[in-house]
Amino acid sequence: MNSWFDAERHVERAHELYESGRWEEALRELKAALHLNPYQGEWHFNLGLTLDALERFEEAIACYRDALKHQGDDLEILNHLALDHLRIGQPKEAIEHLERSQRIDAQDVTSYCHRIAAYSQLNDHEQAEVMFYLATQINDEDPRCYFNIAMSLLDRKQFDRAIWCLRQVLRLDPLHGEAYAHLGEAHWAKGSREEAYRCYLQQLRQAPGDVETMIDAGNLLMEMNRPYEAAEKFRRAAEMDPAYPEAHFCLGELAVRTNHLESAQLAFEQTLRLDSHYPAAHQKLALIAIKQDRRDEARQHLQQELALDRYFEHEPTAEEFGQLLLEARMPQHAAMLFARLLERNPRDASLCHQMAVSLFMAERYAEGARYCRRALRADPSHAHALGDLVAALLQLGQLRRARIWLSRGLNQRPNDKSLRELRVRLWFAYWRRLWTRRKRSTQTG
Repeated sequence: MNSWFDAERHVERAHELYESGRWEEALRELKAALHLNPYQGEWHFNLGLTLDALERFEEAIACYRDALKHQGDDLEILNHLALDHLRIGQPKEAIEHLERSQRIDAQDVTSYCHRIAAYSQLNDHEQAEVMFYLATQINDEDPRCYFNIAMSLLDRKQFDRAIWCLRQVLRLDPLHGEAYAHLGEAHWAKGSREEAYRCYLQQLRQAPGDVETMIDAGNLLMEMNRPYEAAEKFRRAAEMDPAYPEAHFCLGELAVRTNHLESAQLAFEQTLRLDSHYPAAHQKLALIAIKQDRRDEARQHLQQELALDRYFEHEPTAEEFGQLLLEARMPQHAAMLFARLLERNPRDASLCHQMAVSLFMAERYAEGARYCRRALRADPSHAHALGDLVAALLQLGQLRRARIWLSRGLNQRPNDKSLRELRVRLWFAYWRRLWTRRKRSTQTG
């Protein structure tokens, strides 16, 4: 009997601590209660809620499963269990639990709202729309269903519809924690930068500690060519959460753009101290090293970035990375990178040309010439590809082909200085060949 009363006291104490935001202490009290009496499903559920507050979602899932063992199918437990599966990127498992919720109560709008998000994670946006329709048939005033379908619409770049849905969220719940941030995202994507910035400011008024929105606002200000205001946003983000690497990375990018390279280097080094695998941080340090003519150091950073194999997540960054590999005299690595990019975009003239440059630097002229021709098939006006093709053909001694391509280029751009210089080189190559032949014939005679 004493152990039962002790367990109850632990639970009461846990409730008080939870309400005051002291979640770690609440967690210890609940664990102590369950150690004394492990058969209370409600306590397992409360333990799951506490772990959710600490963002320990996988542990919370285990607690909700234990709660179901003791209490059977319970609507609230199933919905929390499904939500945590969504939080850790397991939408199929979430759908299974939400379908169980629907069987318990077909009029429970929560199971439909969460399934909008689940099907969106699976990129099954048509089914997400079906869940939205069913949710609004039950309750067309639930902000969750409008918010979740707005996220689906943003994924599909249907920004006008997403904006309408987010406005509905704010009509129903003016203090919604994320609506203004995503409204800013949608307006920014549409090119309405001033409106996007107003939305970000409104989000920050509601949630002054929202570091992600602070950084988004800073990046938007950078795009609006307002670097001093952007720097202030990034600095405030770093002050609010000194362990947040993206704030330091953004400060570094801003310093590079304003040519404060020493400050940029310190910011990127701090980024890596906080997250040694932060994407593109080594790449940025390599860029600074190249600008300061420290190529050995640049190569070290590029090797570390290559080891992470993260640069394909954003193709413009990957292409920039390839350019750095070329500047650091790492043509073999650059060629491998551009080859992978060309698998995705085989008709991209710029990528074909950069692949050619990588091969030329590795003295693989015949292969490089083939990629120049590919670039010109994709874009006949690509001046650099044509010039490099002529230079490669001269290197290979294919003077007749070089003359044909050079004539084509001069017809398009008769005053192009680089092409006229190549014409002089071609004349000298013909002269040397003619002189060599005459010399041989004289010696033979």
